[in-house]
Amino acid sequence: MPFVPALGQTDFRALRADGAGYVDKTASIAQFLAAPTQVIQFTRPRRFGKTLFLSTLACFLEQRTEDLSHLFHDLAVWHDASARAHFQQHPVLFLSFKDVKARSHAATLQGIALVIQKLYRRTATCSTAAHCIPTKRAPSSAS
Repeated sequence: MPFVPALGQTDFRALRADGAGYVDKTASIAQFLAAPTQVIQFTRPRRFGKTLFLSTLACFLEQRTEDLSHLFHDLAVWHDASARAHFQQHPVLFLSFKDVKARSHAATLQGIALVIQKLYRRTATCSTAAHCIPTKRAPSSAS
């Protein structure tokens, strides 16, 4: 089957569920987790996969009751035991301003405020929702 890239796709989970072409950059997750730094800056040109990578990172790290290991079994990060120890073990706040497109400064600020409001609503709900507060489970093993 020929490789067909998922152009414009920024949701890692949806991309993997659809079986779309994916260039594995997950080894960067292991490097990111091993780095002794508190801040990491992602500088890449437009349309270079920054949002998709951050979606991948969030999917890998975010605490949840649903096991998403099937999305990672054939990727580089899954074969790094120290990285896999972090799998679905951390609270994650993920927001993107990529869809904030406005013609004025005021409209841009309003768009950013809406993104932040949605994140707030999601996290306020998650502070009490069972699906956001998983019971502690052992990290998935390699397959």
